[in-house]
Amino acid sequence: MAQYTKEEMWKIFEKLPPELKSAIFSQESADVIWDTSERNDLSGEQTHQVAKLVGDSLMGLLHPEDLIRAFIDEAGLSQEQASNVARDVNRLIMFPNKTWLYDFYKEITFVPSGKIVQSEMSRPPAAAAQRAATVPSTKPTPPRPTAKPKTPDTYRETLE
Repeated sequence: MAQYTKEEMWKIFEKLPPELKSAIFSQESADVIWDTSERNDLSGEQTHQVAKLVGDSLMGLLHPEDLIRAFIDEAGLSQEQASNVARDVNRLIMFPNKTWLYDFYKEITFVPSGKIVQSEMSRPPAAAAQRAATVPSTKPTPPRPTAKPKTPDTYRETLE
């Protein structure tokens, strides 16, 4: 993975949406990384590397599909440890922030199982979604049925 200076990293960080900025420094993200590191018997240095790689992924510098390989190559985790940590990170950190990560990683869907599945229309373009939210639908809504049941409904309480 490419190396960036502190100044370059801060410039990238400043351009992130507030939600991703908060996810990078949130206590919840730190707790997820700490808990999964403890469950998988990671050393302090390995935990530090995992946190750095997760931060890089949240900043758009490392694709979530490459996390397992990066955990093995850069943090020195075993295949099993890397798979377990990536599953927890994808499920508990990446998945809740998927809306904001689409800007970096277009055409992907985060699945709670930790698997990332390619999709052609995983979400509508932002402009179209915003337009759809502001423009009222021109399609008329069908009328609701008003016919009364032929027999009394035994599941309804009578009105007083």
